[in-house]
Amino acid sequence: MKRDPIVIHLDEAGLRLDKWLSIRLPEHSREFWKQRILKGEVTVNGKKVNPSRSLIENDQIEFSIEVEETKVTPAAEPLTLKLLYEDEWFFVVDKPAGLVVHPAHGHASGTLADALGAMYPKGLSDLSGKDRQGIVHRLDKDTSGAMLIARDNDTHEKLAKLFREQTIDRIYDAVAWGMPASLSGRIDAPIIRGDVNRKKMVVKEDGKEAKTDFRVLSQKDDMTHLECRLLTGRTHQIRVHLAYIGHPVVGDRLYGGWRKGLALEYHLLHARGLAFTHPVTGEAFSVNSPLPSRFYSYVRREDL
Repeated sequence: MKRDPIVIHLDEAGLRLDKWLSIRLPEHSREFWKQRILKGEVTVNGKKVNPSRSLIENDQIEFSIEVEETKVTPAAEPLTLKLLYEDEWFFVVDKPAGLVVHPAHGHASGTLADALGAMYPKGLSDLSGKDRQGIVHRLDKDTSGAMLIARDNDTHEKLAKLFREQTIDRIYDAVAWGMPASLSGRIDAPIIRGDVNRKKMVVKEDGKEAKTDFRVLSQKDDMTHLECRLLTGRTHQIRVHLAYIGHPVVGDRLYGGWRKGLALEYHLLHARGLAFTHPVTGEAFSVNSPLPSRFYSYVRREDL
């Protein structure tokens, strides 16, 4: 029986097809999937490909193998999410830091997708898969802030198109170590998944185009409060770019922002706002997420 295609999300881009399958469907080995791909039993965008095919966002994976996909439908869990905005086409949730967006290896439950399942039992868009209903884009586990959720597939596709065309204004607050050489600027440095640590992104010439604008809001001693704007949407982009210029996000354990004795549970990066043209009404739309108390308290304590 042929299954509905699974659409590749931005955070999965860059993974080999056989590796992705072994993660998404761990009951079968990577070698199992490699053989199925070579036999043409797994296709990408309707075409036969090699097991080493590097996935890109919005690729559609299809296969007709009888397997039970684990974690397809997240269990509804009573986690309350704060809504920043809602209409009949989409809504915006205020994701807290520490919350994984969707089920993945090591995080089978307790995700934002689980909470959405409890809040909207009749279902949301499933364009990104049954385990990611409504989710148009994502934020890293320890990043807080505004996230778009689509109610239906048509709206989902329209919102996804805005992201692809880079017509959504995405604004972040970040506290970084040190003081940048200028009060504002643009970081233009391509990003690719690391060869050694596949969970880590790196700046490399053969990476994908990545651009981040920044503006200093305040500075004190060896810290800077920044406003960052994403001009592209690569995985970990702001974290990678700030670390690249020598100013990692405070509390970022993966990219050099952690220091001994630092009294923080999560790194200081917050998705403050989104602005774009409403894909249905055509009107200007914007939404803002206030700084969470942990972030605000730290900024006040450090007099930033």
